[in-house]
Amino acid sequence: MEDREKILLQKYPQLSEAKEYGIDIVMLYENLQRPVQERVKRHQIALDTYKKLHNIAHDK
Repeated sequence: MEDREKILLQKYPQLSEAKEYGIDIVMLYENLQRPVQERVKRHQIALDTYKKLHNIAHDK
C-alpha cells in the first residue's frame, strides 16, 4: 500500500469501503482537490473520447 493511501485511510477511515470496491482513493482525493471547473472540463474530455471510440467500434 502506498504511503499517501495509508495516510488517507488513517485520516478518512470511511474510504476503506471505497478501496474495497477497487476505487483508487489517492486519485479520487487528488481529483477532488481540483477546482470544479477543471473536473468538469476533464470529465467532458473523457466523455467526448468515449463517444468517439464508441462510434468507431459500432461503425465497423
